[in-house]
Amino acid sequence: MSTTVAVTGADGRIGRHVVRQLAEAGYRVRGLDRRPGSEAAEYVVGDMADEQALAALLTSADIVVHLAALMSWAESDAAAVFDANITATFRLLEAVRTAGGAEIILASSGEVYPEMAPSYLPIDEDHPRRPRSLYGMTKLLDEEMAWFYARRYGMPTTVLRFPHTQDAAELLDPGSVFSGPRFFLHQKVQQQRALGNTETAAVLERYDDGRERLVLSRCPDGTPYQMPIGDARDVATGVVLAVSSQQARGQTIALGPAEAAAFDVIVPRMSELTGLDYVDVRIPGTGPHYSVDISKARRVLGYEPAHPIGRMLEDAASAYHQRQAAAAPPVE
Repeated sequence: MSTTVAVTGADGRIGRHVVRQLAEAGYRVRGLDRRPGSEAAEYVVGDMADEQALAALLTSADIVVHLAALMSWAESDAAAVFDANITATFRLLEAVRTAGGAEIILASSGEVYPEMAPSYLPIDEDHPRRPRSLYGMTKLLDEEMAWFYARRYGMPTTVLRFPHTQDAAELLDPGSVFSGPRFFLHQKVQQQRALGNTETAAVLERYDDGRERLVLSRCPDGTPYQMPIGDARDVATGVVLAVSSQQARGQTIALGPAEAAAFDVIVPRMSELTGLDYVDVRIPGTGPHYSVDISKARRVLGYEPAHPIGRMLEDAASAYHQRQAAAAPPVE
């Protein structure tokens, strides 16, 4: 009989790749999401507050991969983030316990360190956890709940800390919730205005002439932003490797790309691939400049990311030009 793997957030950015890869590896997959996804899984349509949906998800499940979460850094979303990330995780762990127990693989985040304010580089699993965002705090509490259930009820547990993760096609999509304000000038201005960062918005607006342009962001001292950007396909591969690895049980393991993406390298490349020009701007305040050590993932899981940032950008450019062609007016 094949192993049954239950996946929460099964139709999300990472979840849909996890479902597909698990099915390809021969697992029986049952997913929970608010909408049905890939035919590779049997789907339970519902959310984490639905006790019947959770019971259906966990029926005969051997391993539970908990990916469902709400990502927001807005103070107005605090209650929703707490409910989606902490209350829902508690409900899941309780449901697993009462169903007789299963192995748990919990998705956490580098926000628990946090990456934006590292004590040392590269960041590894032993880095102090002192989150500064509500989202990071909820992921830290998720980790602690999972380890409590492992100790108290003997539920084998693995915690995976995810990097910033995107589908490659999002990187050059101005409508992307992440890459729009990260790499596109006008979207970055709008984001900073919405966040109340008027000084930063004012600096950026000097370069915004209404055309679609990219932005190469630097810290005030001129240091280019740098951060690991994980491909959703690679992060999903790490999850699938953890499903099959008994050596991973009882471990906290950080996933990510082999190298961080340096904005002074990737933004000029984005410009070449799209034909868009870019502006080079020193942004007030603290910007990201960090890297992550994935040697433990390599050692314990045999993890090796297959989609470095260069390949992601090639895929992103293909998607960008397809969108441009689809939006172009028909030729008379």
